[in-house]
Order: sequence, then structure tokens, then C-alpha cells
Amino acid sequence: MNSAQSTYGQNAPCNEARNDRALEELRFMKNPQYTLEARRHIAEIYSYIKNKNPLAAAGVVIRIRLTVRSVGLFPRMGRVSAARNTHELLII
Repeated sequence: MNSAQSTYGQNAPCNEARNDRALEELRFMKNPQYTLEARRHIAEIYSYIKNKNPLAAAGVVIRIRLTVRSVGLFPRMGRVSAARNTHELLII
């Protein structure tokens, strides 16, 4: 049993191929699609910061959007998440 099989089960080669195709598609993603919930969160972050510093609020939103795009180039950046086969990326 190789390490991929022991980590992800017997379907690991199939899942890896599917994941590789998804990663390739993601790499060329120029305009990522945000869920409604994600758009709301970004708007709430902006509104909260804007009350204290409007310029900083715009900078934070830009940094969020640029970081999301960079995931297309480096899909495994960040730390391994508790959710299976996912990573978490903190934006500071």
C-alpha cells in the first residue's frame, strides 16, 4: 500500500487524478466566484473597518481578493484544515 492509498483509501489514484484536473482549472482562474455568504462576510469586514479608517477598509478588501486569486497559483498554500482534503489560509 503506498502512502496515497493509506491516507485516502483505495480510490486515491482516481481522486488524485480528479483533484489534479481541478487544480489545473483553478490555476487559470482569473475571476473566482464567491458564494453569497463570502460576499456578505467581505462586505461586513469592509463596513466594520470603514467606520474607523475608510482607506484601510479598501486595502483589506483588495488584500482578500488578491489572496483568493493567488490560491489559483498555489492551491495548497496555507495550513491543512480539519475538513478532509482542504486547506485554510489566513489573510492578515
